[in-house]
Amino acid sequence: MQQRKIVVDKIEKEMRNLNNKRIGILGLAFKQNTDDIRESAAIDIIQMLLQQGAMIQCFDPKAMENTKKVLPELTYCKDEYETAKDADALVILTEWDQFRNLDFNKIKRLMKRHEYGLYFQPFIFDMKNLYEPEKFKKLDFKYYGSGRS
Repeated sequence: MQQRKIVVDKIEKEMRNLNNKRIGILGLAFKQNTDDIRESAAIDIIQMLLQQGAMIQCFDPKAMENTKKVLPELTYCKDEYETAKDADALVILTEWDQFRNLDFNKIKRLMKRHEYGLYFQPFIFDMKNLYEPEKFKKLDFKYYGSGRS
């Protein structure tokens, strides 16, 4: 549970305030290729984000029906791109293969941008380290990986 809190603390620290922030969550299952949400880090992280006042929109290829039973108040999206639309941040919490090849130029156009220094950049929190940080630097995202900065 402490590791899950560290994830939420990292998101809150970088975004400065989660109240009324729209957070897109990719991945709800405890691991890819299953609809099982028992022991899912995503469920605990989402609950902590909600306690901080965040609004959650999410997508998972298989686990949304099970998650709706536990967290009916979330906004459930049809795909990754709808999840990114108007999101203040995008958080990857399950290692689905289909998340590895997303069109991040499209995602960047869909997301809100936040002032970071002299630039306005969308936030990506890659808690599964699916991506290389350099890719996001080139795309002008503010990228955070697990154990990376």
